[in-house]
Amino acid sequence: MSANNTSKGLQGWTSSPDGRGTLDIFWACLVTVFLSTWSAICLNVPEPNDTTWTRIRRKMWITIISLLGPECLLGYALGEWQSARASVAEFKQLRQDDEWTLKHAFFAIMGGFVLRTSDDVRFFLDEKQILWLLQRQAISTAQFEKSFLLDSKTISDRNNSDTFIRLIAVGQALWFCINIIARASQGLAVTTLEITVIGIIVDSILVYYFWKDKSADVESIEVISINITLGELILLEEDEAARTRPYFRTPLDFVSRSIWYFNLIYQYLINTLKSLRPHAWQRSKKKSLGRRSDNDVLPVTGVTMVIGVFFGLTFMGINFIAWNFHFPTPIERLLWRLSSCGLVVIACLGMPVAELLYTKRGIKRMQEKVQKRRKALEGFNLPDKAKWKDRLVYRFRTGVMKIRNNSPGNDPSLDVSLLFVLGIVFFFGTYFLFRAYILVEDFIAFRAMPADGGALLNWNTTVEADVEESLGEEVKKLRERLREADPVKEGAHDNSEVTRRVVTGHMATRLKLVSQVLSPISPMPLRAMTAE
Repeated sequence: MSANNTSKGLQGWTSSPDGRGTLDIFWACLVTVFLSTWSAICLNVPEPNDTTWTRIRRKMWITIISLLGPECLLGYALGEWQSARASVAEFKQLRQDDEWTLKHAFFAIMGGFVLRTSDDVRFFLDEKQILWLLQRQAISTAQFEKSFLLDSKTISDRNNSDTFIRLIAVGQALWFCINIIARASQGLAVTTLEITVIGIIVDSILVYYFWKDKSADVESIEVISINITLGELILLEEDEAARTRPYFRTPLDFVSRSIWYFNLIYQYLINTLKSLRPHAWQRSKKKSLGRRSDNDVLPVTGVTMVIGVFFGLTFMGINFIAWNFHFPTPIERLLWRLSSCGLVVIACLGMPVAELLYTKRGIKRMQEKVQKRRKALEGFNLPDKAKWKDRLVYRFRTGVMKIRNNSPGNDPSLDVSLLFVLGIVFFFGTYFLFRAYILVEDFIAFRAMPADGGALLNWNTTVEADVEESLGEEVKKLRERLREADPVKEGAHDNSEVTRRVVTGHMATRLKLVSQVLSPISPMPLRAMTAE
């Protein structure tokens, strides 16, 4: 896309009657972004005691995160997509059939199944825990086929996604993209805000694809009862260290909980944001069945990681379309270019560095060191008459330990080192600075945008260009025949004049000439009509 044309001057706030008003642009962009993001989100199954407002608030929270960092929503979808595909392959290997599908896997991942033991302990099951139960014969094959292998229609019936809203979202996104392409083809200015929206649309399309087998807004669950107690169930695990490990979500955390570096980073950031909420907004802890948080990012590895990096860079690369756009000041253009390049550099450098430093073994060693320090601190009793220096050191060490783990309840699976925290601050702090600048510039650039940025599209010109491109020689012949039949002054038979004259005057003559020129492809009704 070429640079925005400033030969016609600049303009600030523009009212709608004078063309494409500033509010018109804002409204079109915000509606498109909201519909594209909101309709793409598929939350996990809520807890039984969750209110409607709680569910709406969760979806609003994910929507806001997706607007600030669209790559996050793509990360959710990619992680679940990889886990679902792996689950299908594992069940196929175990059962030697294809009855466990992606729909079943996604339904399990989002919390569609709840286990109830004989001592009335209930908790959500995920796809790996279901496989574990089947392998250890905690559930029989017959029970699995009856309770877990739901038919596709049953799962689809629980999908409460609003098809009408999704159709509106797709239509709005399509219309938005057509408008931007048409403006570019006519040499009219496009705003940086519209370029940002194009990127979010691309991201939403990818999320639609990876979540196409996942149900949305599911409220009803399948409760499966077994005839053994929770204690007997856990004893089925041969690894004593695993089964005696404390859990923070469900008693079967040791089966499926997998911590990888990106989830550690993401959970640390989310917990930091949550800690900034006013105390009145803090929710009291209710009895939980172990619902998986919508903020959990499941591991993305191998080919799926390559796919994610490629699409992430593609999304970030869309900002380069505005490389030569007009900006109110040269420094703003420079900052836009630096931010666009910076996002790509962070993605290209940050992820490989994290992959090398924080493998599963590296994370395990890091967390073991943190846990040793925690035990040492917990075992230290500060005397009541301790010196002020000792008190200061103790408070400092306690504060550092809180920095190493900011999760509710100090979940040891989320322990990180100070070096890890510094890496988060550097890479993601820089990322958010770049992303924040782009979002802010999208709006402040309206104070001095090219005058034709408010110009309306000439759809006649666009349609005529498309017609001429598709018919080629036939249109040229038609124009010559019109000139011979009705000669006028030179230049009157350009594209727009031909169209105007065909529509407004001498219709019988025009239709007859069109029929003659296009006779090889003209339908019989047209020839009959002109013959009359």
